[in-house]
Amino acid sequence: MIIAQFPFIYATVNAIGVLAHVLCALGLILFAWRKHAKASAATTWPTWKPWRYFGKTERCRFNPITMTMCYGVAMGVLAVSLRWVDFMFNRAVIRGEVRHFPGSTAFAGGVLVFFAVILILSPFFSGNGKPLRQLQLFMPGLALHHAFNRTACLLASCCYGVPHRFGIVFPDISVPSIVYAPGTRVFPSQAIEAGVMLLLFGALLWLQLCGKRHLPIFPLVFGLTGFLLGFMRSPTLEPLPPMFGWLYPTPLAHLMVFWVGIALLVLMLLHKHWLDNPAPPPCGIEPKSA
Repeated sequence: MIIAQFPFIYATVNAIGVLAHVLCALGLILFAWRKHAKASAATTWPTWKPWRYFGKTERCRFNPITMTMCYGVAMGVLAVSLRWVDFMFNRAVIRGEVRHFPGSTAFAGGVLVFFAVILILSPFFSGNGKPLRQLQLFMPGLALHHAFNRTACLLASCCYGVPHRFGIVFPDISVPSIVYAPGTRVFPSQAIEAGVMLLLFGALLWLQLCGKRHLPIFPLVFGLTGFLLGFMRSPTLEPLPPMFGWLYPTPLAHLMVFWVGIALLVLMLLHKHWLDNPAPPPCGIEPKSA
């Protein structure tokens, strides 16, 4: 991601976004644990023998420790995979040699990897719920995280839009003003996306706390918003011409997330029980009625 003359602001706001994401996820994990504990379907903790949580009996109960562990692994992989879209698609053959051209970082690529890691790890801890239900728990945090990502880009004057009458003017020393001349209005794609993600976070959090199903909503809204706004993003941020003459890597990654949302929506409509309230835990553990 091209950062202008304000790297400290960018890094600080992004760090706050990561912290907000983590606190949101931990809060929702504890909220879910409380509900399962009332139904006697949660593990008894804390314990001085943490390895006990990985035993067969404990893995059949809701366990905030193992769920936090899965989340932590997914977040770590997300952090190191942010540039996978850039690595895969910003490549060209120059004089017979394949060369990589560093470009913009796509958070959407990390989101896809985050989904995959959660779905791979969650079946090992069946007491935490069905894999898709576990994944749903982390959707509000992803929306909140991306709201801070886009705010950081806005404040650092990176990921700026194309010149547009409905736009904002960046400082004269910023990259968009240098590229397009001081005083040029550029489309506020960062501000719009940050606002959409903040509203999405509020809606998803409310649905989660109310026990409503919302699994496809985040990938659908996140993917479609990023895809459409990608066409209003300045092409000066990309090192190579668009693929197929019209599509850059970042909107492509958002389009991939959108299609994941479509698949999740179809699964939810065809198999509603996948996201229903948790069934009685396996291993013979019978919860009490809440």
